[in-house]
Order: sequence, then structure tokens, then C-alpha cells
Amino acid sequence: MSTIVAGGWPPSPANDPGLRKVVPATYIVYNDPYDQKYHAVADGSLGLPGTDYTDSDAATVINKALAAGGRTHVVKATYPINSQLNMVSNGELWLEQGTILKANSSISAVIGFSGSSISRSRINGGRIDCNSLATNGINWNQTEISAINRIDNLVVSNSTGKAMVLDGNEDTLVKFCLVESSCADGISFITPFGQGMFEQLISNVPLTGVDLAGRWQIACITDSVLNTIDCGRSEVTDVKGCYMANQAATVKSTDVTGPRVISITKSYIGLGSGNPNFVNVTKLQNALSIKDSHFIALDGTNTFLVNVLGTVAQSSANLENLARSATTIKPEASTNVMYVFGRNIFSKGANGIFTNSVDETNKIISFYTGTQSTAATASTDYTIKTGSCKLTVSGGTGVSITLKDGNATTIVSGVATLTRELCLPGYKINFGGFSVGPTVLAEWI
Repeated sequence: MSTIVAGGWPPSPANDPGLRKVVPATYIVYNDPYDQKYHAVADGSLGLPGTDYTDSDAATVINKALAAGGRTHVVKATYPINSQLNMVSNGELWLEQGTILKANSSISAVIGFSGSSISRSRINGGRIDCNSLATNGINWNQTEISAINRIDNLVVSNSTGKAMVLDGNEDTLVKFCLVESSCADGISFITPFGQGMFEQLISNVPLTGVDLAGRWQIACITDSVLNTIDCGRSEVTDVKGCYMANQAATVKSTDVTGPRVISITKSYIGLGSGNPNFVNVTKLQNALSIKDSHFIALDGTNTFLVNVLGTVAQSSANLENLARSATTIKPEASTNVMYVFGRNIFSKGANGIFTNSVDETNKIISFYTGTQSTAATASTDYTIKTGSCKLTVSGGTGVSITLKDGNATTIVSGVATLTRELCLPGYKINFGGFSVGPTVLAEWI
């Protein structure tokens, strides 16, 4: 138990009852108003001060305390940081509420680490103000290990780059932290073989940046406020109970291999011109699920929940129990190639017989966008969208049906009618060179 107590001259916080501290710490760091220097006081025998590092430079004093490991407790004040603070493994940095570590010169990061790696370390409380001088608030980029680090109750502002760089930090928790909109960019988490946990994170960086970006085995993003996630080539991205409506939201990836699984549930999501496609990926390896969420239109732009430009065979998207604030929000973009299965989306359930399932404008058959019962364009492919159905086609003149699956394999050809033919999302049906279009009845299942 480290204690600042009375003793010696000149007077100091040690004998000022209003400043006296009794906290569990290896070192207590404070700014002495009497000698106008920074001190790091170590635990001593019988509660008396031991080693007392003193310097006019705050970073020098704090680094000496951090190098000892254990817990460094920093008393409330604003500390000008002229050189990077370096933590060590198994070390803790506790900043009292109201404490500010403020970059005072051009530095790479306000907080980094010494040695080849950092693990089982923790930062709690306070604010890192990069002051438009430091590139990063925290930079713990390292060769990937099971780091089990933790960052809590921290505010980061005014970074010129990423607010936090946590690449290589497997099994790390970021909880109840705020990345302010003054930061140029959000959090980087590149850990291809590990998990990251982001709980009650609040991030609102400009759309020129990304709130959370990287590659991970699994990232659990829960009960958070953020707008943009770039999941790269990640295995599992799990978003749950999040508010994503301060700006136009997106979960994206331009990686040519693409992410494997994306799951978004129980979230409140804003869509607009800044990101017209919510899930917007170059390629998706396996599965996408968006469930039990509400979407709001931030402007009058047409926006889309799913835009996947490439897939692996049999990959699919599931949309279920979704609500929206405006009809400008639509299930899937015209450029989407992924099979989309919908159920109870925007108050339209994909169950039952729909007499108006033909969307002549977009040349699709969909329970969601269909407006008429007949196909009006001869010798043209119509694509099954947003669900599975059993198609019944009848009537018309000169009808010759060709039905192909998502791999362009012909299932039916040269027939004039269909009776409850099973069609999956991505199937294409061509009614031939008819003179009178047939009636299309879809039983959505």
C-alpha cells in the first residue's frame, strides 16, 4: 500500500491533507505544487515514501514508474507528454478521473511499450489528448501473442492517425472507452488468430476513417456506439446490441478473399449517402446474418442492407425480423450476387402466396419488391431475390421457359408452364420470346 505522508521540507502534497493519497500502487505520480516538479513516489516501509523520482519532465518521471511494473497511479492533473510513455508486461496504468496525458511535441504515440512484447497489462481511466501532435493515443503493435491486455474507461482525442493500434494483441478487452470525433481514425486490431472484445465502446470518427478495422479470428462488438467496421479477411465478426446511427453505418471489406461470417443482431442502424450499402464486401466466404434490428434513413438516398460482390459456392445471407423508417431502405443492391433469404423484413413476411411478385423495373421476382403478376419483357432473365419460393407459371402466348440455378445450370427448359417449381435465391427464369406474357404466382417459403 503506497502512501504519501508528512515528512521533510519543503512542504509537499505529503503533508497537505487535501492532497494526501492512500491507494494500492507501486508508484504514485503527482505534480508537486510546491517545487513545481513531477514526482513518482514508491512504496516504502511502514507506509513511508521510498524512492522518489523527481523531474521537471512528466514523461521522464512516469516512465521510471512504469518501468518498475506493478501499478502506477497518476493523480488528477494535466501532464504534458514530450516523449512516448512505455508500459511493460504485467503493468497497470491507473489515471484518476480528470487526468489528462497531453502530447506536447510530435511523437509516434502517447503510450507504447518497452521490450519485444506487452501482455497482461492494463490502462484504466483518464484521457489521452494527442493534441494533433501524436499519431496514436496507444500503439501496442506487436508480433501476435495471447496478450490478454485490457483498456477501460479511457478517452482518446485529437489523434492524427489511429486512436489505438492493438495489432497482435490476442484476447484483449477494450471496455467503456470513448474515441472522440476529433480523432482522424479509430482502432486497428489485426490479430488473425485471436479474439478481441469491444464492449460499451463509443467511437465516432469521421467517415474518412474507420471506427474498428483489422483482421481477427473473432471480434465480439457488444453494446457499443460506432458507425464503421472494416473486417478485412476476418473469420467471425459478431455485432450485438449496438447503436450505429450517428453517421451512415457500414460493415465492409475490400479483401479479395473476404470475411467468413458476419452476424449483426439487436442493433439500431442509420443508413445514408455516406455509405449507401450497409454490408458492403468484395467477397464473402460463408454466411451473413442480420436479425432483430431497426434501420433508419439519415437522408433520402436509396440504401441497401446487402451488397456482396463475390461469394463462395453455397454462401448465403439471412435477413429476419427487420424494421425500417423509410422505403428508401431496401434489402439488397442490384449488384449483390449473394443468395438472400428474407423473413419478416420491413413488415413483409416471406410466407404465403403472392400474386404480385414480378418486379418489372429491376427484372426480378421478389416478395418484397414485386408489383405485378405478369412478366412483360420477352427473352429476358428474371432473377429470384430475397427468398425461396415455389413458382407456378401459366397462360400467355408463345411462352418457352428456361430455369437455371445460381451456377447457371439448366433445371428446366422448353416448357410453357410450371407448377410449384422450387426456386432459390439467385435462380434465373426466362419466359422466352412470348407475344403475351404469362402469369407468375409465387408461393414464398
